[in-house]
Amino acid sequence: MWYVIGSLSRQNELKIRDALRAEGRECFVPLRYEISQSRGKVKRRIRRLVPAVAGLVFLKGELEELKEFLYYRKERVFLRKSTYSNREEYLKVSDHDMENFIAVTEKAGEHITYFAPSEIQLRPGDRIRVNGGMFDGREGVIMRVKGKRRQQVVVSIPGIRIASVEMEP
Repeated sequence: MWYVIGSLSRQNELKIRDALRAEGRECFVPLRYEISQSRGKVKRRIRRLVPAVAGLVFLKGELEELKEFLYYRKERVFLRKSTYSNREEYLKVSDHDMENFIAVTEKAGEHITYFAPSEIQLRPGDRIRVNGGMFDGREGVIMRVKGKRRQQVVVSIPGIRIASVEMEP
């Protein structure tokens, strides 16, 4: 099972990911490309990968073991609870859903758009499995997304994040 962890320090997602990986932990931070201006006399556009969502780090493990592991971290991280419901449960993602999410977000590169769950309404029964191409075997939902010209394949982690990728027929 995968769990969402947060940090008391802003913009430390990559440092947390790197520290966890150095200890042999399986973790994931969704990334996106950002264009910024360089500082100095000569202005240049710099394209770099940055975390797609502030405070979003996924960590694989068993709940009780992760609670103990995170308690003693110097990075001051914690298991995040659901903000989309009144339940007092930790945000968790099945291995199957996480595999789909990682595969789509890593292969799409700069052609990916992230949405909050409230921005797209997914209906039960709209699931698809891609046959062929770079997303072969991955499951998602085909739908039109407001503001996008072509249809999108949408992959969601229920209640946490939704990613969409433009699809060719």
